[in-house]
Amino acid sequence: MTRALLFLIFLAALPRLSSAELLANRGFESGDVSSWTQFGPDWRIGIGDDAHAGTYGAVNDVQPWHDPGLDWRGLHQEVPVTAGETYLASVFIRAVSVESSSSWLELQWLDELGGVIRQDATAPVDADQPFQLETLSWLAAPAGAVTASVRGVVFMPAPPAGDADFHTFDDFSLIHIPAGSLSNPGFETSDLTDWGIFGPGWRTGVGGDARSGAYGAVNDVYDSHDPGLDQWRGIFQNVDVSPATSYVASVYIRTLNIESSSSWLEIQWLNGEGGVIDQVQSAPVTNDQAFTRVQLPNLQPPAEAVQASLRAIVFMETPPAVDADFHIFDDLSFLPQLPLDVSSSGGGGIDLQWPADGVGYYLEATADLAQPAWTRVHQAPVLSTGTVWQISVPAAGLQSNYRLVKP
Repeated sequence: MTRALLFLIFLAALPRLSSAELLANRGFESGDVSSWTQFGPDWRIGIGDDAHAGTYGAVNDVQPWHDPGLDWRGLHQEVPVTAGETYLASVFIRAVSVESSSSWLELQWLDELGGVIRQDATAPVDADQPFQLETLSWLAAPAGAVTASVRGVVFMPAPPAGDADFHTFDDFSLIHIPAGSLSNPGFETSDLTDWGIFGPGWRTGVGGDARSGAYGAVNDVYDSHDPGLDQWRGIFQNVDVSPATSYVASVYIRTLNIESSSSWLEIQWLNGEGGVIDQVQSAPVTNDQAFTRVQLPNLQPPAEAVQASLRAIVFMETPPAVDADFHIFDDLSFLPQLPLDVSSSGGGGIDLQWPADGVGYYLEATADLAQPAWTRVHQAPVLSTGTVWQISVPAAGLQSNYRLVKP
């Protein structure tokens, strides 16, 4: 099967800048924990199944004879950051024979004296799992932060009664989202800084209003709103674009008590005077849903476009008659696209590759685009030559269409 016979689908990723990755020895391919600092007992370097990619991974053994006072253990690396800039942290965690311990990814923002300004953490892994990507997405470094401490943490509230617990970490990442991307995309400033606003009912929320981090943007649609004046409301941010580049926009939308309103993601292409050249929008969300990713892929700016206006829109057809409607937005994104490259391999199979910066993506396949039934390709990608992720699909397993998916 040749490249010409394949339908290629693209998904957004970080711009491929060599300076984007901030961590050293992030996959422990030095064969040790060089560049990392450890605390707590029983850290070691493992091979084989202890490696997500490459040869090595970092393992913490939680033994039955461990002193309950040695309940905290971890490894961490500190790198410089800039307050107000946006970052993405991730790691792959594998857990085996877990009985009485847990593990997670943690990011501490430190001031110039090393004091902790803020701490972000993923949900704890407290049950057996194969390597899974844990992420802290679209985090804005808080005011006063000069350093980020990226930390793989294990907590043992009590020693296991049976076999040892094993927590394995590999392929840590801390990526600086380059200038030109969205600012404050997850509202982690706790407000709507850097976003334009129109219409009533906008605020930031916490708890269930946050898909990741601490905050999300909420629009409250009340029965007291004027049906003539308050129908349209939105938040927007303009970013520079190049007509020679394709883009993908996305947002996570959660809706509650929806009765008489809807919401969607919208892109307006703007000329040099700020005039609207063209507009693209997603299908409207008209019913209650948990946080769901809404995406506009394969966006090609018109020739005269100099900016894209990324817009989260709410439309109130009529005021709700019962309770308020709630539309919640988090983790907006507008980024250049990540290509999925395909080439022939031996025996009639194919090699599918994407850039090394695209950490955490997995491959899906379908034989029919008219009525697609996407299924995950369960082969683990291999980091080839240190520059691309690669999956080799034999001829017997070929589908005609492939796409990259980010959990």
